[in-house]
Amino acid sequence: MKKEYKNINRFFRVVSRALFRSNSTLDYSRTIEAISRLAEVVHSTETEEDVWWIGECSDASLDSIIVGAYWFVSDVCSNDPIKYQRIATNLSDVFKPGCTTGPEKESCEQDVYDALERMYKEYNDLKNYLIKECF
Repeated sequence: MKKEYKNINRFFRVVSRALFRSNSTLDYSRTIEAISRLAEVVHSTETEEDVWWIGECSDASLDSIIVGAYWFVSDVCSNDPIKYQRIATNLSDVFKPGCTTGPEKESCEQDVYDALERMYKEYNDLKNYLIKECF
């Protein structure tokens, strides 16, 4: 692996583990921040086409994580635009959707989107439960 891809690979592994492994220590909020940081690192690193193959033999490759997260943040951003603006900007610095309208169905992009959606729901359910029980 190229030296300049070391940080990309490190963030990729953290995000991939958070999305697809039950033993992850990251909750939704920290996962979405890690995705934002991953996009920042990809954008600020001199990369070639081979960077997009990172993770190709795992649950989702780097490009699938970026694309799936982009569509998820685009959909959720309207609920809390201030919170998601920076994350959306970081992702759009790396991925330009063109004429597409969402993650490709039955793809790793969709798996990323679904994993984030599940984490988001669990996060909000817990938050609402705590508010209800504590106040």
